[in-house]
Amino acid sequence: MGTLSSELAPHAERLTARPRIYADANVPAGLVEHMRQRLHWDVLFVLEDENLRRASDVAHFRLAHQLRRTLVTMDRDYLDDRRFPPAETSGGGRPRRRRKMSPEARKKISEMMKKRWAERRKGK
Repeated sequence: MGTLSSELAPHAERLTARPRIYADANVPAGLVEHMRQRLHWDVLFVLEDENLRRASDVAHFRLAHQLRRTLVTMDRDYLDDRRFPPAETSGGGRPRRRRKMSPEARKKISEMMKKRWAERRKGK
């Protein structure tokens, strides 16, 4: 028997067709709001959880995988495949940082995430 989250994660994933996102502390609040309000995605934003705010990158990486959420970050550290092996993740993305995200950029991110979520649901 595993942890509560490891036991419940497969069931939570099956109950919703919406992408399940793990947004780390570097993701702009405006993007999180866009994913929630406009795209109706299930977003766990670490800045809203006191225990996760100061967690290490490795802790975020592992928790996103454990919860079966796609990690979205602006942090370049996650590009290091030795520290964060792609095979050990539930998917992820790192949009380019801008002062204000254009509607076109938001649309591209939305399309990319929908595609990754569909591939993940198919088992790729």
